[in-house]
Order: sequence, then C-alpha cells, then structure tokens
Amino acid sequence: MYRRGDNSRTIIISVAVAVALILLVGVYLTFFYSKSCDTQECFIKAMDKCSRVSFANAQDSVKWQYNIRGSMDGACVIDVTALFIDTEDNETKTLEGKSMVCSIPFEISGTFFPESRLEYCHGLFKEGLQEILLKRINEYVVQNLEGIDMAISEVA
Repeated sequence: MYRRGDNSRTIIISVAVAVALILLVGVYLTFFYSKSCDTQECFIKAMDKCSRVSFANAQDSVKWQYNIRGSMDGACVIDVTALFIDTEDNETKTLEGKSMVCSIPFEISGTFFPESRLEYCHGLFKEGLQEILLKRINEYVVQNLEGIDMAISEVA
C-alpha cells in the first residue's frame, strides 16, 4: 500500500528532474548551440550582430570553417579553420586543418572575412603562415644576395 510520504517524495523527485532538464537545455542553448548559416549574407549579418553561428565557405583555393563564439572585451570572437587548401605546394598544404581565433572589434565586425585581416587573429594557422612567409623571404634574400650587395655598393 502507498503511504502519504511516498507520493510527495515522488512529486519532489519529478520536479527536481524536470528543473535539472530545463537547466541543462538552457546551458546547452546558451553556451554550446549555434545555428548554421548557408549563405555569406547570413554569416555577415551574424558577424555584425556577433550571433553564435557556424558557416563553411570556399574562397579561392581554401575552404574555411567559421564558428562565431560570441562577444568578449568589445570584440566578436570567431574560430576560423582552414578545412581544405587546394594547392600543389606541400609547405602550404601543412596549414590544412589548422585554426586561429580572431577577435574583431564590434565597430568593424561584419565588414570583412576574418582571414583577410590577420592582425585581429592568433593561433596555429597564423603562426604557420608567418613561418612559411619568413622562410620564403629568407630564401629570396639569399638567392638575390649578390644583387643586393651590388646595389648597396653603388649607394655607398
């Protein structure tokens, strides 16, 4: 037979489980869920408002994945990953799958794609790109050292 205490305990447990589920769904929607954009226009609007969205975009020879995290310290924070790089250059191909985090000030967020203004970004993709550029500049200088030396001698 049922006792009076058993029924109220069941109600309390049911209410506690319902509240816990509502909290879990709220936390998920607030911190983890992001809708997906299918067009550049949708993504640009989301950047302008700094709304949590994800977007994949193929530009030139690179397929990019963007995930807008939200706002922090007056900037819109966006994760940017190079999913695929269509190139024969093995050195550049090493950047495939690498990411960077871009913090774009609200005043200019939505006016350009994050990878076009690397001064607002940091991470493995940017570091790898800088390393490749510095190596190529160094190779260029070494290959043209004689010409540079002659130009300096003419000035002096």
